[in-house]
Amino acid sequence: MDPRVSPDGKRLAFLWKRPYAGKPVDRGRARVILDLYVADIGAREAPTEPIVKDVRCPSFAWAPDSKQLYVSSLPAGQELEVLPGQLVPTETPGKLIPVKTRLFDLATKKETPLDVPEGHGVCDVTRDGKTVLTRKIVQYPSYGRGYRPTLFQQGEHQVGPTGHHTSKSGNDAA
Repeated sequence: MDPRVSPDGKRLAFLWKRPYAGKPVDRGRARVILDLYVADIGAREAPTEPIVKDVRCPSFAWAPDSKQLYVSSLPAGQELEVLPGQLVPTETPGKLIPVKTRLFDLATKKETPLDVPEGHGVCDVTRDGKTVLTRKIVQYPSYGRGYRPTLFQQGEHQVGPTGHHTSKSGNDAA
């Protein structure tokens, strides 16, 4: 699912779905587990181990150097208040899912947390690596309201979709 070719054209990152064996209390809920894999294009063998296991509410993008991946997902151990397959209260649609973004180094397997606002999942990265395109990850979105992508520049300020600048602390910039 969601295959992405690395900028150098040598690797493919993708999500793979596996069934959830889970706890008895979870029976009847539609839950799958997604793992994030990276494969060398043209390799004879498929990868046997994911680089990140059990990514929930995931989004990801290649870094310009093709050696790292930006990965946004719900942190391990954190659950959604309403699981798929349950009835949704009317006030829930559009609620941000508290995903967090990190930079994953493929060689060292090291994860570095990034200063991207909680609830924003990475979509793409500019060629110079200075700007990250994100989108709000919402639970049961209200499709009539159209959520717009947001650009976050690496550095002093963040730039929103309307050009509105905010500081990293979230206060309006002068």
